[in-house]
Amino acid sequence: MKKILLVALGCLVAMSAFAITVEVNGEDPGPWGNTIFVRGGFTDWGTTAPMTWDADNQQFDAVLTIDAGTWEFKIADEGWANPDFGPTGDQNVALGVATDIGTALEANFVLALDQAGLYQFTLFNIEEGLQSGELVVQLIPVPAALLLFASGLVGLGFMRRRR
Repeated sequence: MKKILLVALGCLVAMSAFAITVEVNGEDPGPWGNTIFVRGGFTDWGTTAPMTWDADNQQFDAVLTIDAGTWEFKIADEGWANPDFGPTGDQNVALGVATDIGTALEANFVLALDQAGLYQFTLFNIEEGLQSGELVVQLIPVPAALLLFASGLVGLGFMRRRR
């Protein structure tokens, strides 16, 4: 019975990962007409973290796995031009708190993380001229099912050692 439960939980985890991949590869790039990315020290400033445009809610989202530490980042397209968002005021981003953003700013956001985990970046309230908006970064709690799945795997390891 435990093995069946573990396999079912593993399938759920695999399906949720697939759903994220499908969403990231959506067709509508959003109001700029191109893909924008979360670019920072945690992505080697590259284009490995695309943001997904949610036309219904008029916002961009991205979910990234980030290690603990202090990281600088920006929201930008591949060419750092359309857009290139940075902070309009304080560079420090507090988790769960909306931060004002603007274009053509030299400063980077600074994000200090006490723990590694999954973090959601949401860009919203994009003004009509596409030159400003708001950004929220928040930690995504690990679902209890994943913890149960992980503890089940550890339990299987101990059971096999006893035999």
